[in-house]
Amino acid sequence: MNVIKYLLLILMAMLCMQCDCRQEELEKLKQKYTIEELNYFYEVVFYNETAPIARSLSKWDKDVKMCLIGAHLEDSIATTEIFQELNEMRLPIRFSVVSDSTTANMHMFFGTIKYLQTKFPDHFTSIKHLGYVITDKNKSLIGIQNVNDWVEKKMTMKEEIVQGLGLLSDSWHYPNSLFFQGADTYKSFSTMDKRL
Repeated sequence: MNVIKYLLLILMAMLCMQCDCRQEELEKLKQKYTIEELNYFYEVVFYNETAPIARSLSKWDKDVKMCLIGAHLEDSIATTEIFQELNEMRLPIRFSVVSDSTTANMHMFFGTIKYLQTKFPDHFTSIKHLGYVITDKNKSLIGIQNVNDWVEKKMTMKEEIVQGLGLLSDSWHYPNSLFFQGADTYKSFSTMDKRL
């Protein structure tokens, strides 16, 4: 019985030490980021669009090598421009387009809803669904619907590429954000997007 009490005391002490560490980490975060930035981070990283449940954090830690499948010339140009903008942020990873799909860790498919449904079953169920991403650590598949509105398509491409890095959800609270669900114009990265 004394052994059990002793083990419980050790376990409680370890838990308390972890709480102190987490509290210290939380304080450091509060000093570095605003409450608005922390809320924004939570919304686009942990919130699931289809169900309000938390999911695990995923961080891309390898250079992105994207293969474009079914892309038109303007899609290739837009992807290069988006990658240039991301590379200018001096992130710890770099972005490039590759022609060999076997060396790519991110694949972006372009096509009609019917074609995209073959690549992403149970998704692209309506004409309003312009983009979709499936991601796992350091690997993503992105689908982009071919639409006539070039500005909207480019904005969707940019959003889905960034969401492929692990920022999977949209925002309903930050209209200046790239991820704002109500957006209807092409946007550049907001200051908050860059800090994220």
